Amino acid sequence: MTGANVSKEEVIEYAAAWFRRKGFRKSHLRWKKSDGVFTKEFVIQGSSFSREAYYIRPCVHIDALADQSFGMFAADIPHFSTEQVIRDTERFFCEWTNPGLIRAHIQAFLEWDARNPLEVRRERKLAVEQKYAERDERNQALLELEFADPCPAPELFDCQRYIPYLLENL
Repeated sequence: MTGANVSKEEVIEYAAAWFRRKGFRKSHLRWKKSDGVFTKEFVIQGSSFSREAYYIRPCVHIDALADQSFGMFAADIPHFSTEQVIRDTERFFCEWTNPGLIRAHIQAFLEWDARNPLEVRRERKLAVEQKYAERDERNQALLELEFADPCPAPELFDCQRYIPYLLENL
């Protein structure tokens, strides 16, 4: 759960009206709309840790990819106000349905990944975990490691195998 000052019910009520006006179809706590190239999806997901806790996850699926469990960009949005949730969701949808911006994100991600290959990231994390027995110290060291060279587009982790397709077809 990312920052909760607004109840789940308030977000559902506000989102339902907004997405209905925008032509999204609702199924449970999921709203979807496709333009034939991308499907925008907004999900309110309950937490397994607490009945009051919830997550807000906008996603963009690539319609040409048959395997819809992948080939998507997703994020978690903090929910401090209903208006901010919608603004952040609109910004996410605009950014991840714009082929030029997606290409730019992919290029930045590939450059970052070349500097930080998965094996190296795993080794660094393991070294930090072995060095610090105290949980708070370990977490602080892991954050410092992450902030030293942050991933420019973590949304691409879930769809790395589709990067060649995206570069050729967007």
